[in-house]
Amino acid sequence: MRRFKDIKWKLNLFDIVIIVVALAAAFGVYKLLNADRGGGAILSSGKSTVVRYTLELTNMIPETADAISVGDNVIEVVEKHAIGKVVSFEVGDYYLASSDLTTGDTIYTKSPGRISVNFLIEVTASETDSALIIDGMPLLVGSNLSVTGPGWSGVGVITGIVREAKNEG
Repeated sequence: MRRFKDIKWKLNLFDIVIIVVALAAAFGVYKLLNADRGGGAILSSGKSTVVRYTLELTNMIPETADAISVGDNVIEVVEKHAIGKVVSFEVGDYYLASSDLTTGDTIYTKSPGRISVNFLIEVTASETDSALIIDGMPLLVGSNLSVTGPGWSGVGVITGIVREAKNEG
């Protein structure tokens, strides 16, 4: 009877085909999972469009407002994406949501020593079949972002997106 260690394996055409198919499948899965990073999505329409979106940064110290200027470049902190330039901004009070223990209602109370800043940011984004892509990052309403500009930073959420009528491509 032959022992397992005595069996010799030779590479044949069928083995090569299996290896090539496995590598192609792994590459396809990688491209699908990383479609929106570093070069846009696979199904890009090739068009770029000017997009204006609103970003609300909350729980900021009042001195931050002095450092913000129209024209500031905005950078997403985590993956260092350039996400546009400040077109305008509005400083307002920061309100905390708390619960009234007697009635159960939600009460909004002004937080002393804190502000919120609403930005209007303009950027050129590439369009895909399902999203707008800015520097490899999808632009979605409700996305939480940590951002920075020259002399300021904050955490907030995208509250709205407006596409301009002009398309380039």
